[in-house]
Order: sequence, then C-alpha cells, then structure tokens
Amino acid sequence: MKAAQAAAGRFYSIVNNKPLIQRRLKAKFHLLLGLQDEREGLDSIDKFEFDNVHFTYPARPDVKVRMGEHGNGLGKKLLCKVLNSLSFTIQRGQKVAFVGESGSGKSTVMALLERFYDPDAGTVLVNGQDMRTFKVSALRRCIGYVGQEPVLFASSIRNNIMQGNPEASKEEFAKACRDAQLDYVENLPEQYNTFVGAGGGQLSGGQKQRIAIARALLKKASFLFLDEATSALDNASEKMIQATIDSISSNMTEGLGIVSIAHRLSTVRNADLIYVLSRGSLVERGNHTSLMEKKGMYYALVAAQESSHKADEDEKLDNEVSEQQKTERRGSTVSAESETARATREKKAEEEREKEIASKYKVPMMRLMSYNKPEWAFFVPAVLGALADGASMPVCTIALVGSMDGFFNPDKEAMRADLELMAIIFVIIGVSNFLAATISHGCFAILGEAMTQRLRIAILTGMFRQEVGFHDDPAHTPGMLSKALELWAFRVTVLCKSVQSKAAAFASLVVGLVIAFVYCWQMSLVMLGSIPIMVVANAIQVVVLMGASKNENANLTNAQQIVVDSVMNARTVQALGVEKSLVSLYMGWVKKSSVGMWSRNLLAGFGFGVANGIMFPVMAGGFYVASILIRDGTADFTGVMMAFMGVFYAGMGAGQAAVMAGDATKAKVACHDMFKLMDRVSQINGLEPVGEIPKELHAGHIEFEDVKFFYPFRPEIQVLKGISFKISAGMSVGLVGPSGGGKSTVMSLIQRFYDPQEGGVFIGKERMALSTVNIRWWRRQIGFVGQEPVLFNTTVRSNIMYGLSDDETVSEDYVKKCEGMCNLGFLYKNGNKGLETEVGPRGSRLSGGQKQRVAICRALIRNPPVMLLDEATSALDTQSEAIVQKALEAAREGRTSFAIAHRLSTVQGCDIILVNADGRVVESGNHTELMQHKGVYYKLQMQAQK
Repeated sequence: MKAAQAAAGRFYSIVNNKPLIQRRLKAKFHLLLGLQDEREGLDSIDKFEFDNVHFTYPARPDVKVRMGEHGNGLGKKLLCKVLNSLSFTIQRGQKVAFVGESGSGKSTVMALLERFYDPDAGTVLVNGQDMRTFKVSALRRCIGYVGQEPVLFASSIRNNIMQGNPEASKEEFAKACRDAQLDYVENLPEQYNTFVGAGGGQLSGGQKQRIAIARALLKKASFLFLDEATSALDNASEKMIQATIDSISSNMTEGLGIVSIAHRLSTVRNADLIYVLSRGSLVERGNHTSLMEKKGMYYALVAAQESSHKADEDEKLDNEVSEQQKTERRGSTVSAESETARATREKKAEEEREKEIASKYKVPMMRLMSYNKPEWAFFVPAVLGALADGASMPVCTIALVGSMDGFFNPDKEAMRADLELMAIIFVIIGVSNFLAATISHGCFAILGEAMTQRLRIAILTGMFRQEVGFHDDPAHTPGMLSKALELWAFRVTVLCKSVQSKAAAFASLVVGLVIAFVYCWQMSLVMLGSIPIMVVANAIQVVVLMGASKNENANLTNAQQIVVDSVMNARTVQALGVEKSLVSLYMGWVKKSSVGMWSRNLLAGFGFGVANGIMFPVMAGGFYVASILIRDGTADFTGVMMAFMGVFYAGMGAGQAAVMAGDATKAKVACHDMFKLMDRVSQINGLEPVGEIPKELHAGHIEFEDVKFFYPFRPEIQVLKGISFKISAGMSVGLVGPSGGGKSTVMSLIQRFYDPQEGGVFIGKERMALSTVNIRWWRRQIGFVGQEPVLFNTTVRSNIMYGLSDDETVSEDYVKKCEGMCNLGFLYKNGNKGLETEVGPRGSRLSGGQKQRVAICRALIRNPPVMLLDEATSALDTQSEAIVQKALEAAREGRTSFAIAHRLSTVQGCDIILVNADGRVVESGNHTELMQHKGVYYKLQMQAQK
C-alpha cells in the first residue's frame, strides 16, 4: 500500500503537470494582454516573423553568449542571451537558410519556430499574429521536420513514414517515397512492412535519413524544416534529395517554404535568403551572391570552406555511378519479417516457452543464494524471526481461549487472576511478535536489496559481455533489455523473500496442528478436513493470477519499447505531432496484453469469493461438531475451542503458502531467463582477459583477406563479398562509396564487433588473426568517432574520461592538449564551467558540432595507435571542421587511421583510398593513382570540379 501511494504521488505529479508553454501562455499572455483562448484556426502558414526575440534555455539560465565591449563608458563586458534581439521574416515559398559557427543559435531558432520554447522577450509571429494564439498541435501540423540525427521508431518502414500523415492516400505515400529515393525498399522481402528495429538500428544512416525525409514530405506542410537533414547521405543521394526538395518547392501550387540549417554552405547557395548568425545575433542577410559581394562573415565562412575542400564535392554523379549506387543500395538492405507476423509468432513462442519453463525448470537455489553470501549472517535470524512470527498467531490461541474460559469461572477473584495472566501472555506474545517481525522483515529486506543490486549488476555485465550481434536481434531491443534489467532481479528476489512467507506459514501450520491435537484430537481430525478446502480456494486464486499474466511479457515489452523510443526522441515526436498515434500504438499493445480480461476477472472474482466465503461454512460446521462433542462429554469447551482455532490458523498458514505460488511462477521464469543470459557464451566477449597480445604494443598493421560477411540476423544479405586489402602501420586510409555500401561494416570488423563468416582479419607484423587477440587490449588501441555523437548525461570531463580504461590515467596537461586539438574553447565561454559543464541527456545542452568535438576529444585522450573516423567532421561548421580536421591530421601521424567520407576532399590526403561498392573494393590507391586510373573515383572528382 505504501509503495502504491508513493507511485501514485509520482503518477499524479506527471499527469497533472501542465506544459510550460501553455502555462506561460495563460499567465503571461492571456491575462496580461487580454486575448482569447488558443484557437485551432490554422490551416496553413504563410509567414514567420521574429520580432526582437531574446531567449535563454530554461535548463541553462546561466548560459549566455558574450558580446563585445558596450560603449557605455562603464568598461564592462555585457552578457546577452542565447538569442539576442533577433528579428527576421520568412515567407512561404522561400528557401531560407541559417548559417553560422557551431553554437551560434541556429538550432535554437528552429526550436522557437516549432514552439518547443517561448521567447523570454520579443514575439514570434505566425501570419502576422502572435504564435501563442494558435494551438501547438495546429502549428506543428503545418511544419515538416527532418533532424540531423534521424529518428525512427521500432515499427515497420510504412508505419514510420505514415506518421507524417496517417490519412495519406496510396498515391501520396508512393510519391513521397519516390521523392525521398526509397527505391531500395522495393527489394526487401517485406518491402514497406520491413521492421526497422529499435531506433532504426537495422538500417544504415543514409537509409534512415531518407525514410525521415519521406515522412516529412508526406506531411504536405506549409514549411519544411531541415536541420542538417542531408548530412548522413553520400554525395549522390544528398544531391538527389536536395534537387527533389528544390523541385517540390518550385512545383507546388502554393509553394513550400524550406528553412534549413547548414554547415556545408554548398547546400544553401541556391537559397532565396541566407541569415548569418553569430553569438545569438543576426549579423548578415541576403542571398549567396549579395553576401559574397559584401565580403563579410559569410564570405569568410565560404572562403574557409572552399580552402579546406578545394572544390564543391556535392555535384550529382553520372549515370554509371548512380546505377552503381542503386546496386549498392540493394546489396546493403536488411531483411526482416513484417511487424504483424513477427508479433504473432513471438506471442505464440513466448506462451509455449513459459509453459515449458513452469513445468520443467528447477531453480538453482544454492546458486541464487550465493548472491547473498556476504549477508549470510542475516539469514539465520531472518528465518528464526519468520518462524516466530508465524507461530505467534496459533500461540495466541492459548491466551484467547484461556481468556474466554476465564469468564466462566464463578469465583470473581480467580477469574480476575486468570484474566490478568492471559493479559500478560497477550503482551508477551505481542512483544515477541514485534521483535520477530522486525528482525525477520528487516533481515530479509537487507538480503533482498543486496541480492537485487548484485543481480542487476550481473545482468548488466551479461548484456555488456555479449557480442554486438546479440543486440541486433529484434528480441533484444533497448526497451526489452531495460525492462529485463528492471524486472528480472526484482522478481527473482521473490524466490528468496518467499522463504520468509514459507517459514512463517510452516510455523503457523505446525504449531496450530500441535496445539489442536494436544487439546482435542477428535475435534482436530474433523477440522483437518477443512484445510484442503481452504487450500483449494487459494489455489483458484493462484491459477487466475497465473492466467492473468500469461500475455503480459511480450505485449508489454513491445509497449515499453514504444515508450522508450518516444521519450528518448520527445522533440521529434512533438515536431511530427504524432503524440496521439504513439499513444494509440502503445494502447494497442497494452490491450493485447488484456485479451480475455473480462472472463479472467470474473473468474478471479469467483475465486476470491470462494476463498473468503468458504470460511463461514467451515466455522459453522466446526461449531456444530463442537456442540456434539461437548454434549456427549467427549470434550470440554476449552479443548474444542483450542482445536478449532489451532486448525483454523493452520489452514490460514497453508493458504498463505499456496498464494505465494503465483509470484513464484513469475520469479521462476525470470530466474530462467536471467541465468540463461548470464550463462550465454558470447561469441566475442570483450570483458574476458583472454587472447594474445602482439609483441609490438602499437602494432597498427591491418589486413583483410577475402572477407565475406553478413549480419547474424540478416543471413540472406551478403554485405561484404570478398574484401581484401593490406594496410601498414601508420598509413591513413580513406573509405569512400555510396551510402550503405559496407564502409561502416569494415570498421565494425576492425573493432571486432563481429567475426567474418569467411576470410580473415589480421593485425600486427606477426599477422595475428584478430579472432585470437585479446579483445579488451585491442579495443584500447582504437579511437573511434562516429557520425552521430553519443554523450552521457554527466560532465564533459567524465564523457572525455570514458575514453580511458579503469587502469589508465592521463596528466592534466595532456587533457588540455586534447582540448586545444579539438577546439573545446567554448567550454570556457558564455557562462559554461569548463570541463565540469553538464552536457544534459544525450548531450542535449550542446550543439551538434560541440557534441562531436567532445566525442573526438574522448577518442584522442587515450592516444590510440589506430583511429577510426566515421564521418567524424560531418556535424561541424566550416571553421570548426577546418580546425578539427587539422587536429585529426596531426593525430594521424604515427597512427593507422581509417576515415569514412562522403566528401571526397576529406580523404584526398590519405595514403590509400578504398572505393567501396556493392560489398567489394572496386578501386584502391592514393588520390593521384586513382585519378590516373580514370575509374569511378576519377568520375566522382571530375563531376565535383564542374
């Protein structure tokens, strides 16, 4: 009850919490300005306006952007907010771009346009009226949004796209898919019914982004917001998507307004209007030509980017390369069953599995109790306390019947003496029961908490120990694993805590029967027949409870995954306006878990009614037999009452033991699954200190020999089809090619997330097979920076130090050196706290470029001999990219490095470039050699220079 009350408090605090946006609206807007309530009337948006907008993030009120000296003669530097006195206009049908250095406020502008926040001062106008006069849902229906990091939900491709417009026709759906270049989906076994996995994990980055773009296009909105929407695509796909968006904008009757954030300035050159932001303020505006003529900040950004890139790499490919890309897409797609078929199959399999576990599995109690080994001293007093606690009620029978018998004593003094004695016995029993219950519950609570903690650590370790392929399994989504981590340990501890209830029930049963038979064996034998009746009544409850949870696991796990995806991607959910559809999807899974609810609940009510009602006929029968025994002189009142009460308490004890079977059944299944995970032999265990270590500590020689590979849960798709190459220590390698062509797979094999099915990966001059090398040691030799930066909800320092193993330390000077290499100076400006700056959940308090720089610093902190860069600079603005690129080039010296790149300029200086297509290396060599060869790489470069 106490736990339920605590949970209810948290529940109502969330349910009754009013959105900050609406609260501000009513308090600051309606009351002060006297406006009417929010209205739905917004079918389209023709114009956005910012009028002198100031803004600071609610979670970071101290984060401000330092401006220059203010000419007020005070000699003080003033601080302004994230956005400072910002004013601009965006018309429907325009292509508008916001550019500027990382952290200049571009994403904040888009957040205010979506009304994720309200400004601190100033006004955001929609169609000439304050944005706050319109319902948020109506506003967001008019906006399509595509973010930098594509967000997909654990559902089918079709369902993900249809979230953009659930009422779209087949023709509209097909057109949106064509415009987003989703031709590869047609080659999947289940096509648009293909399950994408948790977070779209079964697809490549480019494939996920194209689905996200199709979802936005299907919305048929007035404006399309693109937050670095093409950053995850290869050159050809990016240009095709960009051309498609431009075509849609120009061909729509009413025009589509496109608002984009861009670090790659080549993607915004054809914008009608470009706004240049710096430190929260608008410093320039105009189109590309006019801004270049001004030779201001925009000119400097473009010049820096052109100097770094030497050419615009983002031109379309010729027919040969485009056709090759289409072939590549076919080769890199995933195979998965339809969502409906998968759910049905899993439900049936789960039911059969639980039945088998319940009937055959024997819980290894000694192994389970070993997790309480440090607390074994608490076990004996806990059991003894439980026994004493259980015996207290039958023993109380002696005092209770003695008191009743005392009232029949005609001698008042003797009656008083007897009752005083019984009162003393009651007090003794009460104190004893208090001590016994305190010791029992306290000790078992200590045992349970300690076991829960150790089991959860063991479960989490078991999850970490598994190879990456384990996490690719749709049965092991983050939602499912997080639920397992939460519930398994909790349910398993029921098996140990049931010792307390069973001990108490045992004591109650034994002591009750002993008292009954000692005082009147005839009455006891008659009453003994009532015990099976009480046990059967309680057994009915157990059967009902077991049936009620029959469908719980699979369906509620799927519902949990919906919650995980929705909460982790709350901004995308709100931008899409799909809150109701996700709630409906969640309710669908919940309702499936309650199939047959009415019949089960009626049966449960019947069982509980029988269990409670059967006591009264039993009591009536007992008193009838007692009257006969007393009438015949076979027994006296004291004897029959002792027997009656003793057997009654014994029956209650047996019933309590039976009730425990319901929880024990759940615990049995959880125990089976938990130990199955712990005992699972990982194909690639990164935690075990096994395997060889090369003699040369910094051996960076890497060789692929005829490597063929498919993902464990997609065996029908051959991702790598015989890749071979040799890389000497210290060489820099560029991996180029169409999106989804296997470049990231090569990096996964280098890190030994997987082992190839054929061929081999070798390292070091000794040419040691990577499969024989100590994995923990090998991965410490690698610094990895991915395309989508992953930061944890802690300080920048902690995130950087995650790059070190537990036994590694670095000097503060080296930390400062890495900071400088990665351009982390922003941590010491704008009210930040340096390395102690909190990054927020998933790094939400930093811009995309800032997050990426922290991730790069984390990779460099371990000073690795091998660097793997998967589009490591794709999220950076021109200035930051140039600085970080130089740092990475310096860091490559003396190291073996692999860089995946869609922008060819970033790999031109590599010692060797591998051109990857259709799971094969079709060309290799340095930039000069490949240009002389005049193959695919040459065509890419020629098209880029046009």
